[in-house]
Amino acid sequence: MTETLEPVAAADGSPLARLFAIVGEIDTADEAEQRDAAELAAGHHLYTQYADTLDRALDQDDWTGHPAVKNLRLGSSAVAWLHGGLWLHHTHGRETDEDRDVLTLIVPCSCGRGYVPYELENEDDLLKILTGLRPTGGHVTHEPGSGECDSVIDLLAQTHK
Repeated sequence: MTETLEPVAAADGSPLARLFAIVGEIDTADEAEQRDAAELAAGHHLYTQYADTLDRALDQDDWTGHPAVKNLRLGSSAVAWLHGGLWLHHTHGRETDEDRDVLTLIVPCSCGRGYVPYELENEDDLLKILTGLRPTGGHVTHEPGSGECDSVIDLLAQTHK
């Protein structure tokens, strides 16, 4: 017969209690370091790849870092609020065997029920999307008669025609 062991609280001052405290301190420090590193990486990516646009518009303090979510296999990331419902999301991801920065512009739909993400490859992509968003005040135009938020007009696809 198999017995089920119940979790036991560590007594104050015991080696197990001290180990739990150490692990808690390490996790907290690791998360803070990940947040800082994510913010720094986002700022550096804008400085090197978006010097004429995003780097001029955003300050380093505009980024909020987030630690990795290990059980979901999500790396640390940073987000910046642009205003009007628009966000930037930056992470350092892996595509095949090549490390690369991934910058995504998250744009609200004009229907008010969702967002459309645009993964930006370069400053030209950003300029094309912003040109399309300018007349709508920063919202993606909802596809008429569809009723579904994911059937929005793709600004990048329109500009590549």
